[in-house]
Amino acid sequence: MRTAIAILALLVAAPAAAYELNDVLARLEKSDASVTAIRFDFVQSIRFIEMGADTSVQGQAIFAKPNRLRVEKKKPDQQITVSNGKKMWVYNPAFKQVWEGTWQNWVQAKVLPQGLIPIGGYVADLRKNFTLSLDPNEADGPRLKAQPKVKDIGYSLEILVSTTTWMPSQTVFSSDSAVVKTALSSIEVNPAVKDSDFTFKAPSGVDVIPLN
Repeated sequence: MRTAIAILALLVAAPAAAYELNDVLARLEKSDASVTAIRFDFVQSIRFIEMGADTSVQGQAIFAKPNRLRVEKKKPDQQITVSNGKKMWVYNPAFKQVWEGTWQNWVQAKVLPQGLIPIGGYVADLRKNFTLSLDPNEADGPRLKAQPKVKDIGYSLEILVSTTTWMPSQTVFSSDSAVVKTALSSIEVNPAVKDSDFTFKAPSGVDVIPLN
């Protein structure tokens, strides 16, 4: 009986132990290369460390190559972030304000909700900027742990990988000020997208503020 239990335990543990870092990264890169666009819903649980406060954010996102995106935060407050790959906008209806700037300024400002990973070479960025490993205790699939190679980056990442799509299904963004847990759902790979999805025109009466 003890032998049978021991064998069963080995069989249950085998799938989690079978993942190798280089294989997981290769599968992520292959999946990313095959994707031209992705649409998904997201829920973010945010813990502000110094204040000891928690909040939750819900929304929907579309990413499309090259560098196009539309992220709509719907709860608790509405915010729309749009980029056509060259220009970007961040619109806050409640304040009647829209920040407007270039894609490069957007990258430097990091206005995208933390934990959302855009498509298009993100694995190469992870390899370049982080020391990568796999969590050996994760039972739901390979969990990639990314620790920054230089302290100036200021945050670390954990990425739970779906073995169905070989794309991120959950992320954990950790910094000194906050921990952001993001869960992706209703994922559509290569959906039909329109140019209008990635453009924005400020409504009448809205202040346009340059994004520096």
